[in-house]
Amino acid sequence: MADPGPRLGPVSFPFFGFIYELTHVYDSCDRAAARYIKALASPSDVILTNYGVAPLQYYTGLKTIGGYQGLPLPAKPDWIVARGFFDETPGDTMWGAVWARADPKSYALQPLMCPDASVADIAEPALHYFRQPGADRARSIMVFRRKQ
Repeated sequence: MADPGPRLGPVSFPFFGFIYELTHVYDSCDRAAARYIKALASPSDVILTNYGVAPLQYYTGLKTIGGYQGLPLPAKPDWIVARGFFDETPGDTMWGAVWARADPKSYALQPLMCPDASVADIAEPALHYFRQPGADRARSIMVFRRKQ
């Protein structure tokens, strides 16, 4: 469920939600995960994700694979970014591929917590979140780092 902006009874005002978004910092999970990884990664690191390839690749500058690109998946990526809103479809092949590589013996879950709502940054006003969703409205993004 999206955040339709301020409401007056049954009527919502997405325009005022848009003004709020322009005047307040909205740190999406894409950006938070990218910032976290970029601070700790080596230039040759590879990221595997089940969703959000473009923002991770753009903000980190690292090779990022996943999200149904059709590229061969890395056997041992340096980072795994699992988007929490996909756990409703565990039979999904991309989701399964991401989790198959997140072996606890090989990867450590990082301490990044960010409520990660499905399609939070979508441009469609009826589905868009104009402010960061609360922890009660979304699962956290999960970032795993390969153990050395």
